[in-house]
Amino acid sequence: MQNIISFYEYIYFRLFLFQKKLWDDSKSIGGISSNYVIAFSSMALVFSIDILISKTFNINRLFDSLQIIVVLIIALSILLHFLVKIDEDVLEERFSNTNKNSFSWRLKGFLSLVYIFGPMILYFLLM
Repeated sequence: MQNIISFYEYIYFRLFLFQKKLWDDSKSIGGISSNYVIAFSSMALVFSIDILISKTFNINRLFDSLQIIVVLIIALSILLHFLVKIDEDVLEERFSNTNKNSFSWRLKGFLSLVYIFGPMILYFLLM
């Protein structure tokens, strides 16, 4: 379980750095948008699996309505925002000890973005 939490924190940290740069170094907006992006990505993965299962086994989709999708994304965003309290400064101390120009730092950043945006792209391709 600790590995899953650490993995989530690293993905959040890298996405937070990306979002903070997009929002002119605003920590609060970067943190909020990171939570929304992670929630949307998680739901996109669940909905993609739902579409794949329904197409493979020729059954009705579980998440067929747009209202259900929107409610689930908002609910997960709220849960992530209030239940998972992450201190970005602590994460920066923990994960920023490597050279930011190194190959491993760039590779992990790329894989973090693929992990976040991959399910969204897959979901839109399956639609």
